Amino acid sequence: MKKLFCLLALIALPAFAAEKAPAPAVLRVGTFNIRVPNDPPPNNWAMRFPRVKALLQKQPLDIIGMQETTAKQLDDLLTLPGWASIGVAREDGIRRGEFSNILFRRDRLEKIGYGTFWLSETPDVPGSISWKSACRRICTWGRFRDRLTGNIFCFVNTHLDHVSQEARTNGLTLIVERMKTICQEGEPVILTGDFNMTYNNPALRQLDAKFLDVRQKEHGGKFLDNTPTYTGFGRQKTDIIIDYIFRTPDLQVIKCGVEADNTKGYPSDHNLVWAELAFPQKKAE
Repeated sequence: MKKLFCLLALIALPAFAAEKAPAPAVLRVGTFNIRVPNDPPPNNWAMRFPRVKALLQKQPLDIIGMQETTAKQLDDLLTLPGWASIGVAREDGIRRGEFSNILFRRDRLEKIGYGTFWLSETPDVPGSISWKSACRRICTWGRFRDRLTGNIFCFVNTHLDHVSQEARTNGLTLIVERMKTICQEGEPVILTGDFNMTYNNPALRQLDAKFLDVRQKEHGGKFLDNTPTYTGFGRQKTDIIIDYIFRTPDLQVIKCGVEADNTKGYPSDHNLVWAELAFPQKKAE
């Protein structure tokens, strides 16, 4: 009888353990300037695409803000199992020119709203340009429901101008204003992108009221990871950080990093920046 009782206790143990409160679900996010396909071998797209696939296998993310994606590159990325994308190209609002698309895992995330606007004085006019910007610039956003937890969050992705400070400042101001209507009050927000400016640029200070960089514990604090995000394919020595993942403080950073191992060739002229984020715990009703 004692043996039978112990056996029944062992059988019941997993069920008892399963009743304990689960650890908070982690969302793995990234930002990645994939580089347009303009370079000769060994950095042409045909040679880089296998490296990008290997990188996404090494860092299995749930959602990625991408920059410089062209239609051909996007088509290739969407051949990878499980991925979907939102966003349009910046030249015509369809497929001509670069995308700042958001790539996400269909099995983990459900899109419930999305769009693209232009960083200009007429943001809803496809192809519009302002503020001495060297290129047309766009911002793609999406609201997602996490199928695992039911949490809803807003994800915003952009690529700011590489020449005009006026365009960077006004473009980011426009993004901040647009987020007030795009994102519902109280929703966690993630802002990713190639900002084409280092952290000491005064244009970034307008984010201080609501956002924290995933690599910092506090506004203006030291970076926990100082790995450069721009490599230039190794053609020049650089130590600059211009690619960012910002988040509202209600999202807890579990881990973060910059994937900078290019020993088997460069996936891009930028490094992938990633973070594991946990949603705020829901209050018991």
